[in-house]
Amino acid sequence: MQLDLNRFTEIEDATIGILTIDGVFQCFTLEDVERQQKVAKVTAIPCGIYPVKLTHSKKFSEKYKAAGLSELVPLLIGVPNYEGIRMHMGKNARWSEGCILVGHWDTKHGATISDTYKVYKAFHRRLSAAKDEIRITVRSTTGKFEAKVAHPTQPLFKGLYDSRGLYEGSNMCTVQPAAFGAQLEPNMSFARPGGFG
Repeated sequence: MQLDLNRFTEIEDATIGILTIDGVFQCFTLEDVERQQKVAKVTAIPCGIYPVKLTHSKKFSEKYKAAGLSELVPLLIGVPNYEGIRMHMGKNARWSEGCILVGHWDTKHGATISDTYKVYKAFHRRLSAAKDEIRITVRSTTGKFEAKVAHPTQPLFKGLYDSRGLYEGSNMCTVQPAAFGAQLEPNMSFARPGGFG
C-alpha cells in the first residue's frame, strides 16, 4: 500500500498537506513547520520514503482503545534524527510534536484540522486492510524548501468520501501537482456534508 503525503502550504505554526492512498485522496494532514535544522517537538519530519507499521504506542494505545479505536497506531520507520513518529489524531501543531495528524481542513480552518476522530478511524480502517507492506512518501511543495521527491504526474485527488473513507458530497477539487497551494482559491471549501458512517 502506497501513501503519499503532499505538503502544500504553511499557516502560522502548521504545515497542511494532502494524503492519498494508492493514488486516491484520503484526507488532509497537519504537521509542524519545516525547518532547515530540527527544533525538538516543533519541526516536521524530512521529506522521504518511510515504511509504516501498525504498532502499540505507550502514549496512544490505551487512550485509543478507550475511545473505541484500535490499539495499533501507525508508526513511521527510519525517519532520520526522529523517533516515535506516528500518524494520529489531533487538531493543531501543539498536538503534532513532529508527528502527522489526519483530519478535515478547509481554508477557513487556518492552522487547525477538524473531524479528526472520524477521519482517523476511516484512515486506520484502510491501513488495517492492507495486503502488502505500507510505505509513505512525504513531499513538500510549500516553497519553503526544495522538494526532495518528484511530484506525481496526475492530479492529487478528485474523489468523494463514501463508506470506504472517500470524500462524500459535491465539493470536489482537483489539485494540480505543479502548484498545490496556488490552485486553492481563498474561500474554497472542502466542507464534508455527509458523515463517515
